[in-house]
Amino acid sequence: ALDYSPLWLFYSNREFSNTFGQTASLMGGTTYNDWALGLSQSYSDSSSPTAATASQTRTISYATALNGSYAMNSKMSLDLTLNQQFESADQFSSYNEWSTLDWLNYQFWPRVSGGLGVGGGYVNESSSPDITFQQFQGRILWRASDKISLQLAGGVEVLQFLSGGAAPLVNPIFGATIQYQPFEQTRFSVTGSRTVSSSYLQNQVTENTGVTADLNQRLLGKLFLDLSGGC
Repeated sequence: ALDYSPLWLFYSNREFSNTFGQTASLMGGTTYNDWALGLSQSYSDSSSPTAATASQTRTISYATALNGSYAMNSKMSLDLTLNQQFESADQFSSYNEWSTLDWLNYQFWPRVSGGLGVGGGYVNESSSPDITFQQFQGRILWRASDKISLQLAGGVEVLQFLSGGAAPLVNPIFGATIQYQPFEQTRFSVTGSRTVSSSYLQNQVTENTGVTADLNQRLLGKLFLDLSGGC
């Protein structure tokens, strides 16, 4: 699947400049015996106000992801991922990140499953100390009915700065999603999360906590309407 989107941004506030940007992504997948394999590559070029820099900043991003799922038996499975992300921002620090997060899943009951995840990564900063990090998470998925499902995930992330003498950071991370599908053509979901990521500012990391809502409605058989918002 190949997707391309041009982005035109127009601002009523004269403190910001109107800009043109673009995003593109290529995704593919296949199966081999008990494996399901996927590969994706995305590109983004945009210029918009960001909370991280407190200004209108042009950012360019390249992201690559390789994932695989393996069915061990009727109750247990593995989810494996490898990620690479290159980020650059005008007049701010750029970074390259390589990471993995792998899950062991278990089906407890027909409508309840859970998993344990372990991951880690390395961040190469252009003007700050490099970072290594580890993640330890757990998650549970409960399909309460044919129309309602709930997924909860949480854990801890530990970051180490490889120079500068700063103490390691220990941060809680979590995510929760509830989905309601009253009809086959209608789906509504609400997601809340807290994550920690690399920052465009020197010697800092970015902690993000947010809530988003999404409504997806199929119209006339082949046309879809999607509305989303968040804070």
